[in-house]
Amino acid sequence: MYLGSFCYSACQPKAYCVDALRGEEIWSTPTGDVCGSITVADGVVYFSTYGSEGGDTFYALDAFNGAQVWKNPIGWTDSTPAYYTPSDSPRSYIYVSKGYNGPGTTYCLDAKTGETIWSTEGPGYWTASPVVTADGKVFVGNLSALSCLDAFNGDVIWQARGGPSPVVVNGFVYTVYQGRVIAYGNGTLPDLTVEVEAGDRYVAGERGVVTAVVENIGKSSVTRSFKVELREKGVVIDEKTVEPPVNISEPLEIGLSWTPSTPGEHTLTVEVDPSPGNVSESNPWNNTANVTVEVEDNRPDLLVEIEDVVYEGGMVTVKVNITNIGHETHDGFLVRFSVDGRVLDGRWVKLGGHTLSMSFTSSALEAGEHTLIVEANPADTPAIQDEITWANNQDSAQVEVPEPTPTPTFPARYPGGGGGGGGGNLWGSLFGEGTGQGEGSGTGSFTLPVNETQGETGMLKHTEKGYRMGEEPAGSAGGGGKISYIWILIVTLTLALVIYGYWREHRFGRGGV
Repeated sequence: MYLGSFCYSACQPKAYCVDALRGEEIWSTPTGDVCGSITVADGVVYFSTYGSEGGDTFYALDAFNGAQVWKNPIGWTDSTPAYYTPSDSPRSYIYVSKGYNGPGTTYCLDAKTGETIWSTEGPGYWTASPVVTADGKVFVGNLSALSCLDAFNGDVIWQARGGPSPVVVNGFVYTVYQGRVIAYGNGTLPDLTVEVEAGDRYVAGERGVVTAVVENIGKSSVTRSFKVELREKGVVIDEKTVEPPVNISEPLEIGLSWTPSTPGEHTLTVEVDPSPGNVSESNPWNNTANVTVEVEDNRPDLLVEIEDVVYEGGMVTVKVNITNIGHETHDGFLVRFSVDGRVLDGRWVKLGGHTLSMSFTSSALEAGEHTLIVEANPADTPAIQDEITWANNQDSAQVEVPEPTPTPTFPARYPGGGGGGGGGNLWGSLFGEGTGQGEGSGTGSFTLPVNETQGETGMLKHTEKGYRMGEEPAGSAGGGGKISYIWILIVTLTLALVIYGYWREHRFGRGGV
């Protein structure tokens, strides 16, 4: 806390720095009587003095130790100085008035050196404190008039009835005159407004753009440059300078860059002509706008969904879709297919687009229920190291494999009928007479082959009925051996010859007698 003492020669006046919490003195510097209030800016304490002993001096002291930076003997005054740093100038300025023992005068001093830059006689008074605005105007009064001066050269811009120490609020100047409060307002001041337009998509770690739409809705054009700032939590992210003129009702779109570092919800602030400001406006309270945006994670997130499971012809086919619901990735990864915990297939793939469709097959599964699992970028062997989550990287399905349908078998031999006695002789061999050793017990007989086709779902069954006339054994006939086509032919020819011989002998024999 900074303050000064006024002693009327009864003590040594000083400027003080006091701890605001404990009231302890930090430093004190002897000066003239400190009459006006102290102004602190940029690490320097500025104040005027009043009185015969050093009371004509304007001081600048170091705010941290009280050491004198500079002083300027401008004359006795009770004026509280005003500090001004233009946005487009490297210099800083101090404005102060005097007039106790001479004409009222307003001074402009270099804040760094104390050098007098200009002084204007007439405006100001020793009890009058000036005020300076962002657009470079100094308002100062005396006992009868309020003056508006150019902050850079001291020229009088206008004068009107008023009193010593004016106040500027929202583009209006308030002063006191003959018991009344008078407000002077420039009905032609500009008025800057801003709206914020966010982009369609923001991704953590990627550059995005926030658009500020600036418009002058006032009564005159903006004739001074000003800044447009983009901030988050009070920290300036980006800023642009807008050069004049900014005409009435001609919106400007200004792109401001932003690279979010984390995913989630972010609130951004855009401000036009931020403090201390450089443009005098009729309403500086509409210079700020906020926007809340959602920032996506910059990591991919693979989602596995089994679309269908088909069992047909002893083969299981699994159709699966793999979708990246996170940030785009060009990395390859493994897709693994397993049945009942046993890995049957693995493929290295890349997502050519948003979704990849693929199929897996498996055969020779035993009858019963089986668990099928498809997993992308398995967590135990990840190719994509940093996914948002592995919770949705696999999907499973159940399949029921039925018992197989028995395949019908055909006997290699057909049983013969029950036969007669056994036979080592020719007739027994031919006709099965006698007692046999076969498994059958019926009377020996045979049936000529008859082919028959029977329909059955899913297959054609070919059935033979009767006795095979080939080289097959007689089967369970009681006796006999084999009856083949050759034996039938021999018997037939023999009988034919016997009959023919009998016929011939009978015919020709009788004729010879």
